[in-house]
Amino acid sequence: MRVGDFEILDVFAERPGAGNQLAVVFASGKESTGVLQRVAREFNFSETVFLPAELPVDPANSGVPTRIFTPMEELPFAGHPTLGASWVVRRHTGAKEVILSEGVGDIHTWYEGDRGDPIVWMRQREPEYLEFADPRAVAAALCLQPDDVSASPAPQRVSTGLAFLLVPLASRNAVARARINSEALADIYGVDAPPVLLFAREAEEPGHQIRARMYAPHLGIPEDPATGSAAGCLVAYLLKHRLLGDSVDAVMEQGYEMGRPSVLHLSGRVYGAHTVINVGGAVQLVATGSLVSFQAFE
Repeated sequence: MRVGDFEILDVFAERPGAGNQLAVVFASGKESTGVLQRVAREFNFSETVFLPAELPVDPANSGVPTRIFTPMEELPFAGHPTLGASWVVRRHTGAKEVILSEGVGDIHTWYEGDRGDPIVWMRQREPEYLEFADPRAVAAALCLQPDDVSASPAPQRVSTGLAFLLVPLASRNAVARARINSEALADIYGVDAPPVLLFAREAEEPGHQIRARMYAPHLGIPEDPATGSAAGCLVAYLLKHRLLGDSVDAVMEQGYEMGRPSVLHLSGRVYGAHTVINVGGAVQLVATGSLVSFQAFE
């Protein structure tokens, strides 16, 4: 690929025009962080990924350097950019497994199904279970009634690479009614308020088990149509509190309220002291093109 070439994808999408938009841009590796940030702001998707223009011959054994940016900052890890970047690497190399070297370390990705739109899977990191949050305060931050938010288990911050506040809600109706109040969220966490994934164990589509929405106003993302990193945290939360039993095999729908329906496949198992968390979804290629030059963003 040439430096400055880009591909626009819909990730966690069953068809074009659904899922979460992503720009994957090929770079030389010599661009400054400031230039990459300005390019990401120009695309203005929830995330933009930068890959090397010269991809490794064997990306299953040589980690592909991967940098991820929101419109406001660089992230050490994010879900749909990881799947989208892996899909692009596979498209140009034919690899059936791809390792991406991200800020949190190497992320293993692979493919299930060769016909139609294969599911791209990623292995997330061992979970970290952080502090619980007061359900009533969280309800206020989501413009909901106190009985809309579960108190047992209570909302909890969890990380499998990027920390999210997981908020269990009573119904799909509560998910639809939620609205983020950034000031109330800041009252709980201060300036470092985490992104929020709210969910209900009630879905709209047959064969789906979970409805979710994700807000990250402090990262410049008012609402995200599909969030793979949050989905991994959700798998960890479901396992920890046994909300779906001893293991997780579920399908999560997100982005419906935004008009970009997204489908995320969730899998989780606990093996002794280790927790294995996988998140997958389909990817659609929407457009290709080229930047005039990176120098224009100096």
